Amino acid sequence: MATNYLNLARKWRSRTFDEIIGQDLSVRILKNSLYMDQLAPVYLFSGQRGCGKTTTARVVAAAINCVHKKTFQHNPKFAPFPCLTCDSCIAMAKNHHPDFIEIDAASHTGVDHIRQIIDAASLLPLMGNKKIYLIDEAHMLSKAAFNALLKILEEPPSSVLFILATTDQHKIIDTVVSRSFQLFFRPVPEEIIVKHLSHVCLIEQVSYDENALKKIAQVTAGSLRDALNILEQIKIAYQDISVEGVHTIVGSVEDEDIFQLFASVVGAHRQKIFIQIQKLQTNSVSVSFIWHSFYALLRAALRIKCELEPLQFQAYQQKIAHLIEEISEQQLSHALRFFFQNELIMMKSIAQYDFFEMMLIESVRFFIEADDKKKTIISNHAFSHNDTTIIKKEPWESFLEALEEIHDPIMVSLFKHAKVTSSLKDSVIQVSFSKDFHLFSDQLDKTASVWKPIFHRIFGQKASMEVAFNEKDTLQKKIIPHAVHPTNNSVVKKKEHKNQKKYEVYPSKNVLDISDEKWIIARSLQSFFSGTVIEIAEEVNHG
Repeated sequence: MATNYLNLARKWRSRTFDEIIGQDLSVRILKNSLYMDQLAPVYLFSGQRGCGKTTTARVVAAAINCVHKKTFQHNPKFAPFPCLTCDSCIAMAKNHHPDFIEIDAASHTGVDHIRQIIDAASLLPLMGNKKIYLIDEAHMLSKAAFNALLKILEEPPSSVLFILATTDQHKIIDTVVSRSFQLFFRPVPEEIIVKHLSHVCLIEQVSYDENALKKIAQVTAGSLRDALNILEQIKIAYQDISVEGVHTIVGSVEDEDIFQLFASVVGAHRQKIFIQIQKLQTNSVSVSFIWHSFYALLRAALRIKCELEPLQFQAYQQKIAHLIEEISEQQLSHALRFFFQNELIMMKSIAQYDFFEMMLIESVRFFIEADDKKKTIISNHAFSHNDTTIIKKEPWESFLEALEEIHDPIMVSLFKHAKVTSSLKDSVIQVSFSKDFHLFSDQLDKTASVWKPIFHRIFGQKASMEVAFNEKDTLQKKIIPHAVHPTNNSVVKKKEHKNQKKYEVYPSKNVLDISDEKWIIARSLQSFFSGTVIEIAEEVNHG
């Protein structure tokens, strides 16, 4: 005779508070509320998929109508609770309880369904103390349905309790949230998932490799239900749980493959990148998994650079630290931002492997400057501590080109006129300007927060710039006259009329005598730019 088969996710669904996995705070709040008999009329359970929201809601519903509720309130150590043996608990286990109504909001989005709930809520419970309405995926309700719910959520009958469960809390309207007692369900930690999976394997008599369970916990990102589903797929396909089985079922790869891909990007080995991606594609590895694994490794690298423990790839901490020794935090953060900004485009692409391959090739530019940095005179083996020499051409030109990012023509022009030398002592780059540039010293200080990050990106985080205005002027200056007389030149001024544009010629304004000390800035500017300084009076409107 055929038996009803239950998959592992349903078979191992928690039935009591003590069996709920990874949600200790929410369980404590709910048990204390039952113990003190202080239940809220409306609960809002929010959290990612597979973390226990619906399961917890069913346990709460069973506990509220359990015959042994009074026993639990008298002795909280009474176990298990709910009891699972009374008529109410048995009816809940068989999904036949008349006072527990579970509604899938995805298929009951309209206002008419909500009106039916409101009408039925006025009826007294048939079997237990309260009627419990569980609205799953509540964020799928229409705005009209939410508005129809407001009144009953604010003042529900004493015999009714509502539980709303959602994976997208931000789509629940504020007026509903403000009427609810909200509980946040966190992603289940990886170590707890591994412990639970090992317990399931032991009871189900399935042999397993603990590294395989860790891999399952990693790829499911806090969803215990997903972890149980993957475990079952591997169990059916291979009988035992192995790392190879996880890779095949999930479409994942070893951490070593992701590290080697990262090493190829950092080392600007473009041919290797193409070869590695081709290998992964041949093995039908999930692009989504590779993408998120690569992103996780970048994040681990940034944490290591900031002298923090990585959240993933802990076994590769030393290798990663050695690989990024010459890479700055800014380079890593730029690469992370680059991948993060393009994630949605990649997910929607019809050629995901091709897109990811292109992204990796483009991301090389974030790290290639690390090799340029080794070629600068900051290297200890290039000069003695007493050497002072003209800096190599390539890095300074890279700096000037990168300065274009700040869109400040004065700063770009200023640095282009600098004489650059280097002293290895304390990794200082010495930059000398003409004495006549001294008036721009304040401008250099004011814009330091803009150009310094570019400087560090090119020359390294430990490098610094030492600025001096002591060079003899090498520019061909114009002679500034001490007395300038008005000219007979004319200034053409544009005048717009209603229907057409005309030009009228006005007498030229006086050319100013800027030999006085108060015109020091004007005199300095005139030494670099051609032209004369004139005074233009404000035009009088004779209307």
